[in-house]
Amino acid sequence: MAFEGDEPPIVLSPGESVSVPPYTVHRFCNGTDEETVFEAEVRPPGGFEVFMRASFGLVRDGRTSRGVPHNPLELGLLMQPADVFLPGLPVPVQKAVFGVLASAARHLGYETRFLRYADPDAREDGTGGAADAADRGTLEKACGVASRRADERARGLAAVVGGVSLGIGLALAFAPRSSAASLGWGDRARLARTVGVADLIIGPALLLGRGRAQWMLARALLNAALSGVYAWTLATGTPRRGRALAGLLGMSALTFTDYLLARRLLSVERRGAEPGE
Repeated sequence: MAFEGDEPPIVLSPGESVSVPPYTVHRFCNGTDEETVFEAEVRPPGGFEVFMRASFGLVRDGRTSRGVPHNPLELGLLMQPADVFLPGLPVPVQKAVFGVLASAARHLGYETRFLRYADPDAREDGTGGAADAADRGTLEKACGVASRRADERARGLAAVVGGVSLGIGLALAFAPRSSAASLGWGDRARLARTVGVADLIIGPALLLGRGRAQWMLARALLNAALSGVYAWTLATGTPRRGRALAGLLGMSALTFTDYLLARRLLSVERRGAEPGE
């Protein structure tokens, strides 16, 4: 076993063991040409079993590259409950990122796949698919229910985003100077008023419930523009640098989340599930 840093690797003989402290970067390696079998115990187990089952399931289904899921949402669902982290990045940052990704994935209905992988009684045939037609039927029914629930959550989230946008728009439009200062934009009152007008257009459109996918995409684009505003504010100077940095990180996360929500709403509209259409 090798650890990060200058510490020499630990070589174990049959019957020997070693304990790894929490959050210590490590890896297993075999320095011989012979096959090596070893046991690893995780205490407390937490969501590690789900992590392992889901990891192998995603690899089997061709949804990974070198073991890492192609979809960032699936990466969040994989990493967040297992308390497992990637080397080289601060753990608090990874916890925050994986938490946001996992939360967005659950709201958008990506968790069904992981619930299937996590079932210890799940059986597989020789091709790696479901064991029989009955199992497939049960799974399809469960996925259908989960998909409808995800559609409902997506519409509910769009309404929440609309309400928040409306409130923020009113504040920015009618109190631009104080709003700009509180957001870390300094004295850029004209910028605050412009963003407020955009929010006053997007917010009611999301609340009315027609064409939500397009308006949610507009919200994501506005968030992307605000990320650029925060980056520009940091570059040109602001008395509230910490708040501006937090705004940059928050808007970047919201841009990604709103974009995924827009995609989900678009699929709802294509199936004719959007109310009033």
